[in-house]
Amino acid sequence: MRLFIVFLVLAGVAPAAAATTWPEAASGVMRAAQAMPRSAVVRRATCVARVRVAVDGNGLITRYDIVKPCAEPILTRSTDDLFFKVGQLPPPPARRPANLEIEVHWPPKG
Repeated sequence: MRLFIVFLVLAGVAPAAAATTWPEAASGVMRAAQAMPRSAVVRRATCVARVRVAVDGNGLITRYDIVKPCAEPILTRSTDDLFFKVGQLPPPPARRPANLEIEVHWPPKG
């Protein structure tokens, strides 16, 4: 009986720990595509830009707005370039158009 209870506890925890939410998956895609500009590295520039993103049911980015730009213009341009580079995020839940706000950290974390 004890073995069965342990199995149930482990089976219930494993899927929850492995699953990520859609906003986390979208942020992960963005982080994977980021590259810190050399001039920003030399200046040791840092920033956290906030971007509002609209996607269609397939995850295609249909619109984005930089809500909070960086103080360093090179990092704001790099944030802008990042969304052109990525172009598509994972499909949103139920494949319905969605909006989300993503923080873009410079230098990239993760």
